Amino acid sequence: MIADAVLLTRVLTTLGAEALRHSSRDRPPVFTAEVHSGRLEIRVEDGSPATGPDARAPEASAGPRTADSRADSLALRLSRDLVEAMDGTLDTVSGPTCTVTFTLPRSAPGGSTTPGPHR
Repeated sequence: MIADAVLLTRVLTTLGAEALRHSSRDRPPVFTAEVHSGRLEIRVEDGSPATGPDARAPEASAGPRTADSRADSLALRLSRDLVEAMDGTLDTVSGPTCTVTFTLPRSAPGGSTTPGPHR
């Protein structure tokens, strides 16, 4: 089983929405998942270049939206908190696009494999 189904759903929804916001119609986000040494690794890459006329930050009045600024967004900070609550890690790599990779144990902290909210 996965670490916590409810929290994982929130993380995937948040990261997916953030990636869609920064992707163009012809380059949608890419999600990949793999298991390494008993840990689930999920990678989300937005599909658009980090700069350009359509890459402006909605919360900023000047300057292009960059992969670095996306890597420090509220959505990513909240996702990091949720992933860490499940005993996982979340990292971002800025380049031409922003790639978020997070890893989780295959079972919930404490060895439980029952999905659901932490109690």
